[in-house]
Amino acid sequence: STAQGSNHPVDGSLAQEGQQLFLKLQCIKCHAANTREAAPNLEGLWMSERRLRGGGAEFADAEYIKQSIVKPRAKVRENWEPVMPSYEGQVTDRD
Repeated sequence: STAQGSNHPVDGSLAQEGQQLFLKLQCIKCHAANTREAAPNLEGLWMSERRLRGGGAEFADAEYIKQSIVKPRAKVRENWEPVMPSYEGQVTDRD
């Protein structure tokens, strides 16, 4: 959750924990809104349809997102190169 009238997560919230992990693992270096050339922007990702290289599509549910973090080459987004490293063993299921 975020503070009312703010885009900053409330201290101790799951949103804040996620933000801290996003920064700690340096995801922001490639997935920031202003670095589109590096990797897809993650804003609006949840439950959106993602077209995949080689055809097909997936909805970005919890399982898709988890797999994209620990096995990023399994389902590569259309028009993107498979350059994301795996974070398997570096994040927990809760993360």
